[in-house]
Amino acid sequence: MGLGHPRPYGGRRASRSTAALLLALGMCAASACTGGGDEGRDEPPAAREPAGWHPWGTAFEGGGRDTGPGEENACAEGTDPGNALDEERIATRGRTGDPETLNCSGTGFRDERLRVRDGAYIPEDSDRPDQPDRSDRSDQSEEGEPDSGGSGGSGGSGAEGPGAETYHPEKSGSDRAADFGRARGMVFLDEETDPTGPGNTSQALGGQRLVRALDEKSREQRWRHRIRSAAVLHGDTVVGDEATKITNRPKDHNYEDWTPLYRPGGALVAWDPRSGEEKWRVPVPKGRWCEPARVGGKLFASCADSQYDRGKTTWYRVDTAARKLHALYTHPTEQERVPDMVGADEGDLVFLPPGKVVFPDRDYPKIVRVDMRTGKQRTVPLPDSLAPGAEPRLREGDLYFSRDRGRELSAVDATTGEQRWQRRTSMTYPSEPVVSARRGEVYLADSAGRLLALGREDGEERWRTREPRAKDGGTTPREMDAVSSLTLARDVLVVSTGNTVFSVSPDSPETRPKTWRTVRAA
Repeated sequence: MGLGHPRPYGGRRASRSTAALLLALGMCAASACTGGGDEGRDEPPAAREPAGWHPWGTAFEGGGRDTGPGEENACAEGTDPGNALDEERIATRGRTGDPETLNCSGTGFRDERLRVRDGAYIPEDSDRPDQPDRSDRSDQSEEGEPDSGGSGGSGGSGAEGPGAETYHPEKSGSDRAADFGRARGMVFLDEETDPTGPGNTSQALGGQRLVRALDEKSREQRWRHRIRSAAVLHGDTVVGDEATKITNRPKDHNYEDWTPLYRPGGALVAWDPRSGEEKWRVPVPKGRWCEPARVGGKLFASCADSQYDRGKTTWYRVDTAARKLHALYTHPTEQERVPDMVGADEGDLVFLPPGKVVFPDRDYPKIVRVDMRTGKQRTVPLPDSLAPGAEPRLREGDLYFSRDRGRELSAVDATTGEQRWQRRTSMTYPSEPVVSARRGEVYLADSAGRLLALGREDGEERWRTREPRAKDGGTTPREMDAVSSLTLARDVLVVSTGNTVFSVSPDSPETRPKTWRTVRAA
């Protein structure tokens, strides 16, 4: 089990001169010229906490076990996230532009705002994050603790009506709906409608994909456009793939078990976030199905030769100024063997092509790094110790492979392919790992809100909490709920699990919440 090369707190990778200095210091330590230390391990720097912060917990009640499509445990601070794919998948869905605010979802609540410093609930009609807290304070106390228990045209100018109407996912016929970004007082939803749902009783739409823009406070719809498969927030625009013609609408209007088939081609289209008016469009290759992706703060297009099986796929850099696509990397693969694109690292797109094992558990023999600008490729072998079935995540220049329901975690340097460590934990269905480069720690949260901290360099346990914090007992994977989520607000850990959101400092993770609130969910 290799530990890899040293990496200092607060840095990405040691330069050659830094590595030499660290080596010299290590030799000096071996000669007793420094007098030794705490078994050779530095203590992490003190945690940076948001101004006025104290440990807190907030539970949402009255929203039921399911609030409709798109439910997941997630919290995001108002500032830009650090990791590439999280930027689209989780973090931008809660971005407010306000570092004093969290946007959270969980069991029985969606897209609710909380104040970072004390967990106070911020109603949608509040003008400022310092408005009076309107939550039910019946559970709030100093050093408190939770109760026991564990449609219009394809890409044309202007927005499709209707305009200002309050949006209710349960009334819209949604089969799936998820926020993916915020900008200029608007929140954006990627929604898939159900052809048999309440909003499509006439079945005239026959199911479709939409991007909706809602007022952040009132949730009134300002505009909507049809898309084919995806939309992202990029800069001051919302970018989606043009909804080309559906070629297989059933003549008898029976949409039971029906999947729409779109014509290939079309364009990527950008809309103004406030008005929904078209700002630009970039044609995509004929005969290919393309969708936008925002990785490492830049816009790309992923284009496949099949609508659903994907097959051979080419990644393009989107040149919005020239209205062109520049080819970067083509997957030399067939169906079921498309590489996983795990994010961006130091100007490269990072891909993991599967090996011989594809179904049901993939194996990953190598890393392919592709320069975002030039398309130049570099292949790095991965260690044989990575067993099939591991789920990869790219965090702060390292790949973390989780398998066996999260019980086993391996860390690999994403540049060299060298395995840093492999560790078996007692956690089942933990959150995705969160890394603090500054403190040199990796954090995980389980379904009951217990936390675990590991050393980033060696995987050794730094600390763990033993008391569950989820007021409703936590996420239950048997009920097909999402696993817990974990995010950082500066250095403070914010956990969303079940119906509960809480925060702790990594310097004193067992400290009980100073305040505990219960919010009556809508």
